[in-house]
Amino acid sequence: MFLLELLGTLSLRDDARPVPVSAQQKRPLGLLGILALGGKRGLSRDRIETYLWPESASAPARHSLDQTVYAIRNALGSDCILATGRELRLNPDFIAVDVWTFEEAIRAGDGQKAVSCYHGPLLDGVHIADSRELESWIDAERLRLRTAYHTALELLASRASEAGDHAQSVTWWRKLVSSDPLSADATKKLMRALALAGDRAGAVKQARLYEQLVRQELEMEPDSEVESLAATISRDASAEIAIDASHSAGCTKLSSPCAGSHGRKTGANEAFANRGCFILVDSDRVARRCSYREDPAKAGSSCWCGSSHRSW
Repeated sequence: MFLLELLGTLSLRDDARPVPVSAQQKRPLGLLGILALGGKRGLSRDRIETYLWPESASAPARHSLDQTVYAIRNALGSDCILATGRELRLNPDFIAVDVWTFEEAIRAGDGQKAVSCYHGPLLDGVHIADSRELESWIDAERLRLRTAYHTALELLASRASEAGDHAQSVTWWRKLVSSDPLSADATKKLMRALALAGDRAGAVKQARLYEQLVRQELEMEPDSEVESLAATISRDASAEIAIDASHSAGCTKLSSPCAGSHGRKTGANEAFANRGCFILVDSDRVARRCSYREDPAKAGSSCWCGSSHRSW
């Protein structure tokens, strides 16, 4: 079976045998790419002709399409492109398409498989024809697939973090930042994941990379929240950095529950609890050490967090 790849670049390969050169030329490969984007239902001949030969009259465009289809069938096999009336489509039993596999994984909720299929933006750097309509369609599809990829990465990173696997969470966030390096939101999430994984120096370095890139590429000042988070991470070297999964503000959630009604001791809280302290998430989602005024196991116990006082 042939594999048609559109994510990252446009290519056709077959692990069993070499792909004929004639099928890899610009026009045949471009037609295969367009049919792949049309999905398993395919596209009408009229639409394909408009995409590939926008300046030609209908008769010459129809002839050019017939010639291209013939060349592909002659190179790959007569069953690779199926025709139903005025519709053309790829034969899924003959040609696998990475975009189809990606979308099927997304629909099935298999984020890891979807991410493994995504090797870059759709048809990145590929010019198929001088058609504004075609370019607009490809741009819209590129954005849609990229958004689905980012959403899958965010879900994978969040699940890894919730499971306590901060190293894996860092891996997913790095992929997201690599795909969207100018995103302040993605950068901050990667920084928090790095800090949770114990790499505070890496978190600060990521902030500097983001700031430098924004100034170079956009010629504007970077998001100030990135610098604020970097400063907090540097300043509070003795504190754990926590992400509030519910995104609630205020001193209302423990990053890792301590003894008593708040749950069992875990991680850094166990060490702090031995000194009458626990870790509390403040409004900027940075954990700070707080001291109990009385036994936290007792109802109505209180804590002090800097100058702020909270009762539980």
